Amino acid sequence: MNGKAPKTVNNILATLNRMLNVAVEWDVIESLPCTIKHLRVPRSTMAFHDFAEYQRLVKAASEIDGNTYRIVLLGGEAGLRCGEMMALEWTDVDLRIGQVSVERSEWKGHVTATKGGRVRHIPLTNRLQEALQIYRDVRGQRVLVGRRGQPLSRVWSRGRLEEPECHMGSTSCGTRSVHTSRCAEPRRVPFRNSLVIRTCQRRSVTCT
Repeated sequence: MNGKAPKTVNNILATLNRMLNVAVEWDVIESLPCTIKHLRVPRSTMAFHDFAEYQRLVKAASEIDGNTYRIVLLGGEAGLRCGEMMALEWTDVDLRIGQVSVERSEWKGHVTATKGGRVRHIPLTNRLQEALQIYRDVRGQRVLVGRRGQPLSRVWSRGRLEEPECHMGSTSCGTRSVHTSRCAEPRRVPFRNSLVIRTCQRRSVTCT
């Protein structure tokens, strides 16, 4: 496992440890053959966007296309992770009361439960609610779809589809002190090192 991050190694070790314990429970083996110790994971500081940076990001995204604009707002104002955005369906969005229900996530084409394994009901900001209403696409059941209505699993960059790098850090909108009447919870800003950021930078907008 050379070259893998300590947390990745720990995830693998945790799975191995669980498998060995189940093997003992099922009498496949008599006892655990070894003791598994996890690696020390160094603490890291997550980057975040302040008010000005976020507003520049929103402006740049609105000038690219509807999908990019919705991705920025869903992450920055509703706190959705990348996979949660891709799996979001119109049945999860209630524009009448201004709420989105996050029930599932997508990873490499497979729809699974969310990272926390629970459903979240999130109030929409006025700007996000308006964007969803304006850009609502009737070609598919997903909120983010491609030109032919297929579920979107990649983001637009210079008119072409490229694989996203939606690294979902734990940085929240609370960190950058976003408090509005319709934003009761901290919101994640999942755009560090993403193609959305780099697209904005190519358009002479300082986003990071």
